[in-house]
Amino acid sequence: MPLNKLQKEAVEYLSGPLLVIAGPGTGKTQLLSSKVEYILKNTDTNPENILCLTFTESGAQNMRDRLSSMIGRAAAKVQIHTYHALGSDILVQYRNYATEFVRVLDSPIDEILQYKIIKEIQDELPATDILRGDSIADIIDTIASAKSARLTSADLEKIADSNMEATQEMGAELSEILNQASGKSLRFPAAMEQVYGPILEVLAKYVSKEPIVKNVESEANVYLFELNQIVAEEEAKERPSSSPLSRWKDKRFEKDENGDYRLKNVVANKKLKSLAFVMKKYDEYLEKEGLFDFSDMIEEAINILKRDNGFLATLSERYQYILLDEFQDTNPSQAELIYLLTNYENPVVMAVGDDDQAIFEFQGANASNFVDFQNHYNAKVIVLKENYRSTAEILKFSRCVADQLESSFAKAQGIDKNLVAHRQQAGDPRRAVEGWPENGVPPEEAFSEGKSSLGVNFRDRTPKHPCGTSHFAELNLIKKLSSYESALAEATNDLAPHKLATYLYETAQEFSRFYENCPVAGSENEAERRLIVETYLKIITHGLNILGIAVPERM
Repeated sequence: MPLNKLQKEAVEYLSGPLLVIAGPGTGKTQLLSSKVEYILKNTDTNPENILCLTFTESGAQNMRDRLSSMIGRAAAKVQIHTYHALGSDILVQYRNYATEFVRVLDSPIDEILQYKIIKEIQDELPATDILRGDSIADIIDTIASAKSARLTSADLEKIADSNMEATQEMGAELSEILNQASGKSLRFPAAMEQVYGPILEVLAKYVSKEPIVKNVESEANVYLFELNQIVAEEEAKERPSSSPLSRWKDKRFEKDENGDYRLKNVVANKKLKSLAFVMKKYDEYLEKEGLFDFSDMIEEAINILKRDNGFLATLSERYQYILLDEFQDTNPSQAELIYLLTNYENPVVMAVGDDDQAIFEFQGANASNFVDFQNHYNAKVIVLKENYRSTAEILKFSRCVADQLESSFAKAQGIDKNLVAHRQQAGDPRRAVEGWPENGVPPEEAFSEGKSSLGVNFRDRTPKHPCGTSHFAELNLIKKLSSYESALAEATNDLAPHKLATYLYETAQEFSRFYENCPVAGSENEAERRLIVETYLKIITHGLNILGIAVPERM
């Protein structure tokens, strides 16, 4: 398929940093491969001087296969890596470059050795330590998340100490307010006057203008932001409810042994303090033995590039063109690695991704990858708007849901992201469900106030097919639909409507692929597929209702 006007503009732009906002179905893979082809045909660049980064080995292989069909054997020389593979490759290259080492990194550890190291450290903790009996897998995952957020063990300890100190002072004032209102059933105006207004005043006293470390905000900042957001949303309604305020209270507070309210973060911060100790011992062990783990591949590569300007200059000259796929998924470590490799005037680096999901979080740390990229490079921005996968109805619905996401580079910059469909929908999927109203309003009994059931038992009634007997799009959609209840629970428990919006957005994309590839009427699995459509419609309508979004005329 030939490139459209905006794709062609992005492919041919070699004058500096470029940020491409590319939603689902806009031809991201074709864009990246075509750019590599254009560079090789129109410059004197060698294939090995082009670096392409993606997130999975399968994604890297797909890019190699597509490039091979376009440029032949030269595709094998293009540097196509995952971020972690690049980090590992930098460590290998440095061993052949450096004459002296601050830290010898001989070999990566596998999961079995990692488990063993953490288990030995855990066993040496005092019997009363809060992490003594915790899941080792959870400890390993949290350490990996901290490293990805570029937080050290010292950072974790500082966060825990700061939170515990603030909790001791702030928590006493907040508990007094809640204890006085305990057992009362208050409507929104009274709840604001007697409870949540005073809580906002207390939180405002403890807000800090400076982060604790890096971009990790104080807990008072986090709580104040959450509560202000809830209050603003309710005050904008014709009939505000105190229920969201109560959910916030239940999320953040619990009762102690005396029946008084206390912040739930007491236990969490004790765990964080202990985790900092475990992480410190773990890192000391790795350094002593010349080992590194999966997360260290990138962090140690960053440390090397910061220490050795000659090696950094060597790599910067080697990677003359850098193309970044799925940029919304990068974490701070991965972004820092790219910023170091391109730390010269006007680098040719292109980031491609969908900013509707461009948020990385750890313990209150938020970083928008696209905003950071734009601020760092002052990059040219191109928005791909032509969609080759979905129908106009699906795109309109997806845009409606995506607009509910809390943070978006395009939204902040006032960029129009409305996509143009190149496919026509075969028909309204609601017609595949007997008795479904054409106006999109679902049967009332399935969505009555306070009723949690959607009228579908997902585990028992959602059709399941053995591998190989169903189209992959059908299996993917079934898997997505089956996870609705857990997605809804997570969004509710975390007071995070953007998580529900993200789920609905992704589900709509999966349904688009299913509806395109899996005919319903007259198919061998017609009854099962009608149930899939019905389940999809109920979930989407229920989710939209929770988010306060009108059901579109066509879905």
